[in-house]
Amino acid sequence: MFIKTWDFKPFLFSYKFSIFCLAILVFFASGMFVSCTKFADPENELITGYTFSPVGSGQRGFSEEFLQDSVGIMVKKSNAYGFVPNLTVKFNILSGGGIISQATSVTNELGQAYIRWKLGSQTNNQKLSASIYNSEGLLLGITPILAQGFRKNSWDTITNGYENGIIDMIADTVHHLTYMLSNNTLFRQKTRYFDWKNDSTILTGISAVNTDPTLNFYAADWQGDIYKSFNQGLSWNKLAKPIPLYTGYLNMQVTPDNAIWVSGFQNSLVCSRDGGNTWHSDTIGIEKGEQLRGLIQLKSGRLFLTTLNGNLYRSDSSGKTWIKNTGISGVMSLYLHTNGALILTKNSINYGVEVFRSVDNGDQFDQVLKAWSLFSWSQRYNDVVPYNHEFLFLIPGKGIFRTKNFTQFDVFYDNPGIINLFIDHNGVLLVRDNVNRVFYYNGN
Repeated sequence: MFIKTWDFKPFLFSYKFSIFCLAILVFFASGMFVSCTKFADPENELITGYTFSPVGSGQRGFSEEFLQDSVGIMVKKSNAYGFVPNLTVKFNILSGGGIISQATSVTNELGQAYIRWKLGSQTNNQKLSASIYNSEGLLLGITPILAQGFRKNSWDTITNGYENGIIDMIADTVHHLTYMLSNNTLFRQKTRYFDWKNDSTILTGISAVNTDPTLNFYAADWQGDIYKSFNQGLSWNKLAKPIPLYTGYLNMQVTPDNAIWVSGFQNSLVCSRDGGNTWHSDTIGIEKGEQLRGLIQLKSGRLFLTTLNGNLYRSDSSGKTWIKNTGISGVMSLYLHTNGALILTKNSINYGVEVFRSVDNGDQFDQVLKAWSLFSWSQRYNDVVPYNHEFLFLIPGKGIFRTKNFTQFDVFYDNPGIINLFIDHNGVLLVRDNVNRVFYYNGN
């Protein structure tokens, strides 16, 4: 009996203790479930009875300045048409720094509560929160409000914007305007360098843009057509079709003698020397299947053609006949320096990227740089821009370098992911990386 009594008491104690613990867990769990139904989480609208919409979120502005429009919150009833007034909204800056005009506001008869937000300069992607409370002080929900602040002498990152598909740009310093080609759409830069106007109501499906020496603009579309603008993009005139019966993208280049050079998929080079009225096939000496990547014309009239296959051709007959440079392959770009030197970049199996320079009108190219890079980039890209009396030179897989004569190179931006480099008419840099992020740099 003693043994049985000794065995039973611990069991009874353990049983009672387990029931006690279970009761506590049930109590807290039910409290948690009850409290959850009082939060107006946008994912749980039917339970809470409220929906929250940020107002003014996603604006862009200069750091250390107020956003152009107020920011705030709008509160509606989930299951009825109506707004919720007299809710207290508390605003709190989460990232970027800056200040807000007031920390607390109350929703009006339209369910809206607004404040002014002066952006900070700690980061360019900035965030504040709006916490909504009822008259009893119970938290109903929290909604984020976002903004992008643009700073001087800093790289500002854009992950979701018009710019993220940028492949080409026209920067007209005479008329003080810039056009960007992104995601097959032309965008005209507004007064602030980070604001853009979609011009797709005029032209759609654009594959390339260019200018001539008199600053007429040209655009090629995915229907195989070329358009020309005499008034800086305000209106466009359709030219004669370069490749009859062809529908598809076009690569295009306009040389200093106003000749328009075009090629399309599986279509070799054609040229118009009368402003796009007539077109001629100038392919003597060019191998079958070659497509235009870039074209340079020297003051002497000599032409250099780079192709998507990485080949280099030269013409001393205004492009009527061509001679292939068999000593260089894997060509990525060719640039004409202001001092007349030709700068050529090519992919290299051993070094990643090699840079060559010619000071004798392209008769001979001498290597000036071997650069190991993380990857090679075979698609079309822009790799040289003039910048503050020097040049910026992009090596995909390595970064951006500063140089004067392309014999000495200093690191300007150590970002190996960059694949495209552009500069607008204000001198602001736009660069794009291999995951479609865009970085602005305003060093003015």
